[in-house]
Amino acid sequence: MGDIKKNLDIVKKNLDEIELLEDLSSTGTWYLDLRTMTFTAISEKIFELYGISKGDSTSYESFLFDCVLLDDQAYCEQKRLEIMNVKGSSKFLLEFRIIRQNTGAIHKQRVLVQRVEDEEGDLIGLRGAEMDLGTVEAE
Repeated sequence: MGDIKKNLDIVKKNLDEIELLEDLSSTGTWYLDLRTMTFTAISEKIFELYGISKGDSTSYESFLFDCVLLDDQAYCEQKRLEIMNVKGSSKFLLEFRIIRQNTGAIHKQRVLVQRVEDEEGDLIGLRGAEMDLGTVEAE
């Protein structure tokens, strides 16, 4: 029983450190399941960055059409399609603007996206780390 408690303490400490790092860097993480086109894992920081609550939709379309600035939506979709058409666990860096849903403020995001493949090498998801670069003016 002591080993289990020790391991749980280590996990909690790591989670606390991750939360501190997210706050310090204004970065959150997510996982997009490509079979369902829903974000199945979203860190607390992503909800904060987008100004949405946990009860809101977590579909890819909802994030794209509700949160991404209209002028940047085609860019995001083009990048998603490019990412899906390569092989391996390549990483891609994107920058686009969002509309924070609770304030209406426009923020620039920098996102590092990595492909996730199953044992057969088939693409099953996308993993991302997203950083808020601050408010910007709409062009």
